[in-house]
Amino acid sequence: MPAITYPPPTGSPLGTNLAFKICTTIGIPILRAVSSREWSGSSYIPNSGPAIAASNHISYVDALFFAQFLYLHGRAPRFIGKKSIFEIPIIGKILYAAGQIPVERESGEAKQALDHAVAALAAGHLIAIYPEGTLTRDENLWPMVGKTGVARLAILTQAPVIPVAAWGTQRVLPRYGRRVHLWPRTRVTYRAGAPLDLSPWFGRAEEPQALIEATAFVMRALTAMLEDIRHEKAPEIPLDPRALMNRITVLGAGSWGSTLAQVLTDAGNNVLLWGRNPELVDEINHSHRNSTYLPGIILPALLRASENWEQAFAHSRTYVLAIPAQSLRPRLEEWKGAIGRDATIISTLKGIEVSTYMRMTEVIVDVLEIDPAQVAIITGPNLSSELALRQPAAAVAAAPTEELAHRVQKLFTTPYYRVYTSVDVVGCEMAGAVKSVIALGVGIAVGLDLGENTQAMLITRGLNEVARLGAAHGADPLSAAGLAGMGDLVASCSSPLSRNRTFGEALGRGGTMEYANAHVAMTVEGVASAGAVVELAHRVGVEVPVIEAVADVVSSLITPTQALQRLMEISTRSEDFIK
Repeated sequence: MPAITYPPPTGSPLGTNLAFKICTTIGIPILRAVSSREWSGSSYIPNSGPAIAASNHISYVDALFFAQFLYLHGRAPRFIGKKSIFEIPIIGKILYAAGQIPVERESGEAKQALDHAVAALAAGHLIAIYPEGTLTRDENLWPMVGKTGVARLAILTQAPVIPVAAWGTQRVLPRYGRRVHLWPRTRVTYRAGAPLDLSPWFGRAEEPQALIEATAFVMRALTAMLEDIRHEKAPEIPLDPRALMNRITVLGAGSWGSTLAQVLTDAGNNVLLWGRNPELVDEINHSHRNSTYLPGIILPALLRASENWEQAFAHSRTYVLAIPAQSLRPRLEEWKGAIGRDATIISTLKGIEVSTYMRMTEVIVDVLEIDPAQVAIITGPNLSSELALRQPAAAVAAAPTEELAHRVQKLFTTPYYRVYTSVDVVGCEMAGAVKSVIALGVGIAVGLDLGENTQAMLITRGLNEVARLGAAHGADPLSAAGLAGMGDLVASCSSPLSRNRTFGEALGRGGTMEYANAHVAMTVEGVASAGAVVELAHRVGVEVPVIEAVADVVSSLITPTQALQRLMEISTRSEDFIK
């Protein structure tokens, strides 16, 4: 792979180009209109040569003001920013054209961003960076424990690190806010400090402890400058965002929610399990059991439970949803005010909302009005009663970005629970919803005393329908061949522990929904979702005869026997996987 090179910075201010010049021509008058400036320390910003400007992060508009501060003091910065911002139409093109550097943290692309920054510094550019990597999560907006990228960059290049403290931008646009304060004008303070001496750590870029120490040195300098600006004292111990990341709330104390809470606790997380039943919560806290849903299972002693949903949401910023799919929207409407704008939502729900035909992640984004990049799923062949026994199992964590998928993977991974990653949210989520309907069909066949041949036909042709339906909605059809599709389908269709198969057996045996409902007293998502899945298929012109037959049975339009007869009368064609 050829070495990355950057041309030396040119223009005035140094490092500017046409795209940067256009942005500043438009942007600076707007910033001046909404704010008054209190700037100081400009003499510490070098007129030329490599430099790293590091600032605290308190508002989404920080980068605009930070860039203005540096630009009007002679340097056009190269920001290292989240890749998700670069993926926004038009904005991303402008950022690339202006020479900014995208980074997808905690992924293989993070090193590529570092290499670009090193090359830019070698050419004499100024790099602007937020060492925290994200908006501070400290409730009083003090700097958090920083990520080690700024230290690694400084140690590798020995470029001077200029601390730049910022205050006031949070009044222009509050942290996680959406409404810009236009009038009266807000005073915004930017103060540059003397270059920091990181020479004690030079030559130690591969030593984790050196990186931690150097990063802490940078953050202490920024915090001290901010204390002087605010005339307040910062906490002695800065907030460590990793501690917040490892605090997790599981919403739903049924068999699946309790099992996931156990997995997450075993993975080393601080877990709070929310449930509606005070007696059940008390049993979990004092006896470490959930005898109603997981009889015979001893839950981890460190696992805590609460029936207070406000306490549950205050516990963390990462929420795992384990409630019935069709009750998701009303629950989220109730909880919406307690869910922070920076929340990460992990859905374990498998179903399609009947009233809107939305997938569960779509419902979450619709109700909470959050960025889809904050929503992930975990899915796969996971029967709660087996997983609760800590029997070996696997799942897939799917998210819009590799960064979030890998984070979810780390949260859930234990010696007995192997988690893979995917960025095909649509494919994995669609497979999880549709497999429930196929499992109902297989259960019906079992209830009719039909053997493995029939069951294998339904599973295989059902998998074909899963793949074609996913592909028609933009998913990778091969996701249907993985844990989210084939894996989940095999487990749900072959195990008597599967709710959908168990309900299907009762339906096939008794012949009516009344009989099945009387003999299976549990939530069965395939029953609720069957009609919605058919509608999704019709909207994109995909034929799903197995799913349609099951939907007609649960709607009492035909009998189980008639459904099998109808399937056997369908004309056959070439067995292409997604045609």
